[in-house]
Amino acid sequence: MATIEQRRPDPAVAPADTLTDRHRVAWLLILLGTLGLSFYVSSQPSPDVSTIPWVDLLVKKSGHFTGYALIGGLLATTLWAWAPRVRSLGSAVRTLGSPQRLALVLAFLWASSDEFHQSFSPHRTPAVTDVLLDTCGALVGILIATRIRQRWQGR
Repeated sequence: MATIEQRRPDPAVAPADTLTDRHRVAWLLILLGTLGLSFYVSSQPSPDVSTIPWVDLLVKKSGHFTGYALIGGLLATTLWAWAPRVRSLGSAVRTLGSPQRLALVLAFLWASSDEFHQSFSPHRTPAVTDVLLDTCGALVGILIATRIRQRWQGR
């Protein structure tokens, strides 16, 4: 008795089959809202969190890392949802090999543009180290989102 193997969709671009257009739009709106909030916050003066310099630095850098972990996870999730529907997005995912890689590149570009934007904001100073920290945070967020997605799909 011969069995026929069913081809699974390419996991690099295929989202869970249960996503509706409403879900896709919701993920996109959540991502855009988070990016908008990030842009707004980066244009505000940075308040001192503590009178102890190292505590102030730790809290601020933790905020960078955590914020970009959220952005990275949302980017990856949104790309999983939209890549099969948008031809040019699917091509970019296939070129880079996975939505996770595209999400990391986009997070790096957003972090870079955010630091550039801060150069025009009074009382803010752009820093290459912040771009690196933000990108590391995005990577952690992407890895967490990937793990959640794998569990959700039962892999």
